[in-house]
Amino acid sequence: MKLNIFSIENEIDFMNNSIWRMIINNKGLFVHMVSRFNDLCCGVETYEKITLYTDEENIRWDKSVAMIINPWDISVFEKALQNTLYKYVDKEIIECNELVNFQKSITKINGIINNIISDVNLDIEIKNITVMDYLKILGLKTNLSCGTPFINIINFINAIPYLKQYKLLIIINSDFVFKESELLEIYKEARYNGINILTVNYGEFERKLEYESIIYIDKDFCEMLY
Repeated sequence: MKLNIFSIENEIDFMNNSIWRMIINNKGLFVHMVSRFNDLCCGVETYEKITLYTDEENIRWDKSVAMIINPWDISVFEKALQNTLYKYVDKEIIECNELVNFQKSITKINGIINNIISDVNLDIEIKNITVMDYLKILGLKTNLSCGTPFINIINFINAIPYLKQYKLLIIINSDFVFKESELLEIYKEARYNGINILTVNYGEFERKLEYESIIYIDKDFCEMLY
């Protein structure tokens, strides 16, 4: 997978390395880039050509890219994860031949309810409960924003393999939010889970961390790769 930005000379090649840090030392360009990435993730067409692609296809940003601007609160991704978790449980119950046991349990619960309401002089109907219905009643949910920004990011990276649709995680101003030791742990976790990461930061290039490739754009828009 590669990222091509028309106004930037160098492509970001995630096939070469899955961890990239973009450092922009021009405030206007930094704000512009973050705004364009945010537009694309929201499904808004941009006037600047920015393409995320593989050899087979162009990748839709609004379907395949998760951008985190505020790592203190990433609850916006919880609904997608919860829906995926429901589908996963439903699939596993069927594939593990547990559906019969599930239905027997529901029948037993219905029997208890029927015994209680047998003397009620009303026309009452009990509908069949599916696994999805039961999971909603159970209140099964995920919580991605239950700790520090570091814990939240780690939890989200561990969740992405279950979500499956995300091919790229973009983290804004990671250098300001995380310690170097935390960034290295985030990179390790991402590599272990097969996640592509692009961090976008405002400031000067100081040094390259383990695992990452750097694209640095200085105040005069000169580009350097490290």
